[in-house]
Amino acid sequence: MYYLIYYGCLLRPHQEIKNLKAAEIVKDSQKSCLWGDRNKSGQIRIFQIPEYVREVLIRRIDSLTSEQNIFTGKTVAYNRAYFHTQWQRLKNTMIKLNLLLFMQTLYSFRHSAAANVYRKTKDLDVVRKLMGHSDMIVTLKYLRSIGEYTDDSLREFMPDL
Repeated sequence: MYYLIYYGCLLRPHQEIKNLKAAEIVKDSQKSCLWGDRNKSGQIRIFQIPEYVREVLIRRIDSLTSEQNIFTGKTVAYNRAYFHTQWQRLKNTMIKLNLLLFMQTLYSFRHSAAANVYRKTKDLDVVRKLMGHSDMIVTLKYLRSIGEYTDDSLREFMPDL
């Protein structure tokens, strides 16, 4: 479930996802909200929840109170290293099953999702908003670092004579 949320909602793993409480997932909504103290930017962040993620989340939160963490089922979250440790334990198995490449990391899910959004929309502002980046420069650096956005990608938009 963690990786599905990570990819589908483009949330950051070590604070935004691990701290999710049942109250932050609205059953009849396609979006949710994280308060400023619950994310990296310190600002309120609205995030979209795709249907394939929402279905899994709703099943999970049905048995929880609003203050319970969606992963631990308690009022406290796992420690910061928990999901990283789980990743390290599963990574070799996923590589052997050809589900991952050797160099892929936990952040590869977020990177892949950003690249897919950019390929689909060709709109940097959409990617920026979905990623929760504070400004466009961060988004440009992000897409360049994964080889998705280069100055050559602008060539198709040059004016014709």
